[in-house]
Amino acid sequence: MLEILGTIGFDYRVAIANLVSFLIIYFILKKWVFGPMKKIIDDRRSMIQQGIDKAQQSETELLVAQQQAEEALKQARAEANGIVASAKETADDQLAHAKKKAQEEADAIVAKADVQIEKNKTQMEKELFEKTAGLVAMGVQKILEEDVDTKRNAEVSKRALELLKNQ
Repeated sequence: MLEILGTIGFDYRVAIANLVSFLIIYFILKKWVFGPMKKIIDDRRSMIQQGIDKAQQSETELLVAQQQAEEALKQARAEANGIVASAKETADDQLAHAKKKAQEEADAIVAKADVQIEKNKTQMEKELFEKTAGLVAMGVQKILEEDVDTKRNAEVSKRALELLKNQ
């Protein structure tokens, strides 16, 4: 069999030498190349997995932050709406108070004017009655053609005024 293999160019000594060389190279590569290379690949795989985990964690944190931001915006809007409503209510109250105060002042001015008008009316009526009494006394004096004394003049004037008031 060795002869047959020899005819095709196979030499068992070379094959054994090649096998020994292969095993030596394999063990050398395994110890100094494949081991560190496997470690480097495992380290890289670990780093990649950590990166993926961090990316997922960051994505989760981003979603949480977005939800918190939306909640903060909702709360801020609610507070702003509350402040606006409160300000509107305060403004409405102040407007109502100002209107009420203005109405009270207007009513006071009208009441004061009414009092003044009534006072002026009374004063004018008094003056009118006094002048009328004087005119009546003069008319009576002319009618009677006599000089009526002051006391009698006042009595006649008073009666004439009472007659005028009753009519």
